[in-house]
Amino acid sequence: MRLNSTGLGIGTAPTKNLHVDGNAIISDQLFVGGSGGSANLNLNGTLGYGFELVTTNVSLVIDHALTIADSSSDNLILKLPYAGDAMGQIFTVKKISAENKVWVVASNGNLIDEKRSVELSGSALPFCEFISNGVQWYILTFSDNVVETASDNLIAWWKMDEIVNDNLIDEVGLYPTLYMRKSGVVGSDPTITKGNFDGAIALDGTGDNFYANTSNAAIPYIDNATQLSISIWAKVDDLDSNGALFSKGNSDTLNAFLLFRDDVGSDTGRTETYKVIISDGTNSVRLEAATNASSDSNWHHLVVTFRANSSNGLRLYIDGVEDTFSPVSTTSILSLDSNANYFRFGRTDNGFDLNGALDEARVYNRVLTPAEVQALYQIGP
Repeated sequence: MRLNSTGLGIGTAPTKNLHVDGNAIISDQLFVGGSGGSANLNLNGTLGYGFELVTTNVSLVIDHALTIADSSSDNLILKLPYAGDAMGQIFTVKKISAENKVWVVASNGNLIDEKRSVELSGSALPFCEFISNGVQWYILTFSDNVVETASDNLIAWWKMDEIVNDNLIDEVGLYPTLYMRKSGVVGSDPTITKGNFDGAIALDGTGDNFYANTSNAAIPYIDNATQLSISIWAKVDDLDSNGALFSKGNSDTLNAFLLFRDDVGSDTGRTETYKVIISDGTNSVRLEAATNASSDSNWHHLVVTFRANSSNGLRLYIDGVEDTFSPVSTTSILSLDSNANYFRFGRTDNGFDLNGALDEARVYNRVLTPAEVQALYQIGP
């Protein structure tokens, strides 16, 4: 301890009136700027704390309790720290521009109130406060225009981590009669495995799949659709075969839509890639991604967006980035075919069995923007 004309230093020579180098424990009361008060901390004066102004995508740091997000130039994605490193800490994000959107995402497998992320949008300049309990993030308070990321027109969402009575659980439940049911293929038995997030469905390439168990295979938001987006995380274990991620059709005839891992593209000859096929029942449009787009067994995020009768109506995004050969024209497609095939995960009606795993499938009846696709990807670990 040192006392001089500068002040009192504990563990160091003082450079301020009171300078503590190390930990300080106050077991009773602390008075700052005065000597009265009944609280544990009595402050007579002003309080300042660290904040940061951000104008680009950034990972938030524990040093700054307040983030002021200026989205006047572009959409912003802000990543909360790992909840285990910030137990008991409160983070406040304030949007200060009426332009664009701000997404706050929980990474490293964390959630925010059982959600992956939240969106601050609109002209009301919203804010949101988050607190960590050391395991997950929770919302303390929020203003208007704070919603889940890319929640507008989200009409189906399967987390892929729960099977009840042989059905995948739809988190949205807009169509309560639509069940994604285990396939009846002999010997098939998809299970829950460790996923990109919590759980995922494991498919062994021998008929495992889930299909929309409806009386006539009609699905309102897919049949005759003029706009559609599907987001899914996929892990391909067999790198020598084809495997469907999702489909409504079969591998021999025209498909309402199909996204699959293509070992050798029949249209372009590109190898180890992904391929999208859509059809109105008469005409079809195909998009083959770049070579080596699917050349490993890691988790990858894929999004297909469709807009009918558009010069750039079919797009494919891989890990948040649009593929080199996307978009392609859909001017020949006025709406998706309302065929009698089932909507499936992991297989077409007659094959293309996927050997791998699928996680976090979302369906929208609109076209997601590139920024929304990037935000969904950033939610990943």
